[in-house]
Amino acid sequence: MAVIVQRGTSVRVLIKALAFSAASNAAVLFVFWYGKFFWPEGLPAWAHHIFWLASGVNLAGVLLLGIRYAPVILLDAIPVCLLLGAAWETSLVGAAINMIEAAVAAGAIRAIHGGNVTLRLNQLKPTATLLGVSLIGSWVTALLFPVYLILRGQMPAAEIWNALGNWNLANAAGMLLIAPLVWSLYRRTWNWRGASGEFACTLASMLALSLTAFGAAFSGLGINFTFLVFPPVIYAAVRFGWAEVSAVLGMMVAMIYVTLGWNAHVLKPEELVAAIWFVQAFSWGLAATGFLISALTTQRREVERHAMIERERALQASLYAERMRLAALRYQINPHFIFNALNSVRAALPLTEAVARDMLTDLSGYLRSTLAADEVEMVTLSEEVRSVQEYLRIEQHRFGARLQTRVEIDPDAVGKKVPVFILQPLVENSIRHGLEKMKGVCEITVMAHVAESNLVLEVQNSGLWNPEPDGGRGIGLQNVRHRLALVYSGRASLTIETGEGRVGVKMIIPS
Repeated sequence: MAVIVQRGTSVRVLIKALAFSAASNAAVLFVFWYGKFFWPEGLPAWAHHIFWLASGVNLAGVLLLGIRYAPVILLDAIPVCLLLGAAWETSLVGAAINMIEAAVAAGAIRAIHGGNVTLRLNQLKPTATLLGVSLIGSWVTALLFPVYLILRGQMPAAEIWNALGNWNLANAAGMLLIAPLVWSLYRRTWNWRGASGEFACTLASMLALSLTAFGAAFSGLGINFTFLVFPPVIYAAVRFGWAEVSAVLGMMVAMIYVTLGWNAHVLKPEELVAAIWFVQAFSWGLAATGFLISALTTQRREVERHAMIERERALQASLYAERMRLAALRYQINPHFIFNALNSVRAALPLTEAVARDMLTDLSGYLRSTLAADEVEMVTLSEEVRSVQEYLRIEQHRFGARLQTRVEIDPDAVGKKVPVFILQPLVENSIRHGLEKMKGVCEITVMAHVAESNLVLEVQNSGLWNPEPDGGRGIGLQNVRHRLALVYSGRASLTIETGEGRVGVKMIIPS
């Protein structure tokens, strides 16, 4: 069994090594063949490729598979010699330098992240690490290979600075543009589920804009529209994430190769060298911008999510405290004692005292619904209205004909749940501001109906609105607003409406 497991592991390792070698070789051969096909006369040794794509493939491969797979990069020398006719020594030196570059870059990323290897650029630290490694790690190739070519007599020493500048940018752009794309494809980290059409439109817009921008840049007419490719990259960074940004940048790289090849016959050698340098610098800057915006956007969303969780916790704590205060008020009075005392007083009254007996009956019913509702937070609207009607009957005995009440409840609203005692303060305010502060008859109307899936509660009274000195309409309304905010998290509203000799308070509650 152990032998079988070991063989299975060895086969998997071999398959991964071969796949890594194939990807690295494909990246190397594509760049060389591309240059030879479009510029058969050859380019300067220090500018013979556009984007060293192998730097990105090699870095992603070593990070994904492990540092032990780095020697696989040495196999790049074989097809370069056999298919392109390069010298064995030069090919082996180039492959060895590429291996060192990938190992150094991957080792730096591992060291900075405490041994954790990742290219998930959803935070600033891994993003900044990749940006720095792409610029610094690429100097391995930029320094060693030009020195080797000079020593071999294959490149003039005077061109060393051109080689350093071009190869550093070529390798840095290759790492930043290709490594995240390979990582995201291998790990399947794209996050456009539910928005695949939107993501496809973003890719299509990059295709069209990059064709326009780089087609103009390479046309030899001196027109530079490269700024056009910024919007799809920034949109992908804000709307999706770093993996989608890498896909959009990959589309841009493909279109750069297409437009550069299409205009190969137009560009002069000196113009081509300048164009290659500009494209590599521009692409690195654009990729850095996209990944940084993506990381900042992701971190901001995380901060907002945590802030929302904390607000919910604070709201729950405040709601719990409000319940405890309400419970404390209830328990200050023994409900059974009150009911028994009221019934005893009512029984002691002569039958001729009908008004007093009715008032005691209504008061007992009102107190029963308010004090005996232990641990009740939400009640049906019908229960809340019944409590209000008992309260109004008591006030009717007190004010007589001066108080006229009307209750209009839509049948669809009867069974809706509302916070307990939510109507009581509004009715009390109507009596206080409408009846006690005016002469003559006061009409109070309680209404409820359902509109657009919301429960609309209104309490109106005749008279004029005289605001309190603090701009409010009393502690009762302030408490109602506070309770609505606690229970419905800002989704409920309370407004005061005045005009035509009437004052109304309207509540809109999600049902």
